[in-house]
Amino acid sequence: MKNNFIISQLLTENPCELVALSNNEEQVRLLDVLSDLEKEFKNLGDDKVWDLFKKFQDAADALAYEEMCRCFENGVKFGVMFGMALAED
Repeated sequence: MKNNFIISQLLTENPCELVALSNNEEQVRLLDVLSDLEKEFKNLGDDKVWDLFKKFQDAADALAYEEMCRCFENGVKFGVMFGMALAED
């Protein structure tokens, strides 16, 4: 019988924990830049500029989320097709 350990883990555990990602140095640096920029926008004291910034930030976050979901979906599809190809051999 083949070892289906990874499949049972995917079905019974949180897949996000199985692929836990840690921030690399570049991600940490970019998060710091974003945090500093957010503080600068807020400190401008202009409510219209702050509202526009928040709308921009929300749209950018939504776009990044959609891209992440698309990449995850494509990765799952690839994994399934790869597994099926292996099973045929």
